[in-house]
Amino acid sequence: MRPASRKTTRCADGNRAYDGPAPPPGHGPHRYFIAVHAVDVARLPVDDDASVAYLHLVLLGHTLARAVMMPTCEAPAIGQEKEAA
Repeated sequence: MRPASRKTTRCADGNRAYDGPAPPPGHGPHRYFIAVHAVDVARLPVDDDASVAYLHLVLLGHTLARAVMMPTCEAPAIGQEKEAA
């Protein structure tokens, strides 16, 4: 469950919602980096219109610990989808 005080930065498409992975069909596996930071303040000094780059800069001074995972996702080429068993 996400806290009510959370903020979401804009994604590459300008949207504030997480849309999930969407690699192009037949392009092979794409890597996605997910990072979670433990910070030393209750609220980061970042406003609603801050860029992801600014958020990263602010996190540099407040991160106590960080965990990163790198899942991959691949979409089969059009016409190459596996049949459901």
